[in-house]
Amino acid sequence: MRKKTIGPYNLDDRYLAYIGYTYLQASLYFREDLEVEERGHVDKYFEESGIWVFSNSSFYLVSNFKKGGVLKVNFKNGISFKDKWDYFKN
Repeated sequence: MRKKTIGPYNLDDRYLAYIGYTYLQASLYFREDLEVEERGHVDKYFEESGIWVFSNSSFYLVSNFKKGGVLKVNFKNGISFKDKWDYFKN
């Protein structure tokens, strides 16, 4: 399994004391067999924040127009693109 977050082992003691409970809580809720709910088609724009969320059967896109058009696209096959269109595979 790839580590996709900053874990407690990377944190300063004081900061860990401040937010450590969130890692403990997450470990209590963690399940290997967790199924992700399919939401189907989503097309929602949050006007105050400038965030647009779009999803269909092929990809999931999140963009923030108030941050200069920051963009992240995740395709169902595991390929992703981010705002500078740097290509990387999960």
